[in-house]
Amino acid sequence: MGVLRFLLALSVLALHTSPIFGLTLVGGDVAVQAFYIISGFYMSLVLTDKYEITNWKGYKIFITNRLLKLYPVYWLTLLALLIVGISSVWISKSTYIFQYYINNKNLLTPLNIVYFIVSNIFILGQDLLFIIGFHNNNYFFQTDYSNANISLHRFLFIKQAWTISLEIYFYLLVPFIHKLKTQTIISIAILLFASRFYIYSKGYFEQPWSYQFFPFEVGFFLVGLLAHRWYNLNISLINKRLSLTSLIVIITSTFMFQYFGSNGLLKKYIYLSLFACCVPFIFEATKNNKIDKVIGETSYPIYIVHGLIGLIIVALIPKIGDRAGIINLLISFIFAILFNQIVFKYIERYRQKRIK
Repeated sequence: MGVLRFLLALSVLALHTSPIFGLTLVGGDVAVQAFYIISGFYMSLVLTDKYEITNWKGYKIFITNRLLKLYPVYWLTLLALLIVGISSVWISKSTYIFQYYINNKNLLTPLNIVYFIVSNIFILGQDLLFIIGFHNNNYFFQTDYSNANISLHRFLFIKQAWTISLEIYFYLLVPFIHKLKTQTIISIAILLFASRFYIYSKGYFEQPWSYQFFPFEVGFFLVGLLAHRWYNLNISLINKRLSLTSLIVIITSTFMFQYFGSNGLLKKYIYLSLFACCVPFIFEATKNNKIDKVIGETSYPIYIVHGLIGLIIVALIPKIGDRAGIINLLISFIFAILFNQIVFKYIERYRQKRIK
């Protein structure tokens, strides 16, 4: 599913920079929730085939191996961002990267400082900062952070990393969820989606509630997990033609998504439902393709680093306009390839050795 993961990362990059050759693909929220489905599928896969979690040692190896995949590129990007910020202050007196801290010094209480430091370094808890607003010296749960004067998520340096916070929560839970019966998981997923739509009916359908509230997003992880269970039970029914057809249908739908009508919520759930149904077939079509794997491994570094690349591009070429997305993609892709070949391949060897 490497090409598909790459296209989803590209959707987020296009949202944060500019369309790529006029394409926005599926947008940020759909891309993130499709990633959750893929994550649920892969976690069920590795827990079935790779990890034996019968005690604390097995659980610890599973969790730390997941973190070894997430943290290195994140920490490298965070370090580079801070170096760029400090250099900007020193060379050009620009405080842009730290401006929100400067403008809202009244919020830098000891407790908040500790929280901001921990969440920026270890990612955990970043999602909560999107939910909490501040007004008239009071904290509150906001219905739409995009319109908030002060939202605590702006104290994050790599803002898109909040999704990784949700991923880590799921990693902590999935070894226990994996042991549940399929009927139980289906019931939990139905309950979570029903709760989501009930909250929508009460007016909580904008960000962060649309795709940043972890209890609701667990439903997508569970859908992916169930898709893998179906795959395991029905692998004999999956043939090459059907797998390739599913791959073509989803890739085409991903490219054409922006042209499919104006009802965002309806087309979003149609796409995600189709995506979930096709995931087992797409996995079968691509699981042995080395090129697909290499492309897919660039998706996470691109997702993490593109914000920093965007800041540098805008600083160096202020009038770049619509070319920002294309240039950002090229630089982020090159960075991802180099990172994977120079750094991550050694981490991956260590991770696989620990499993053995």
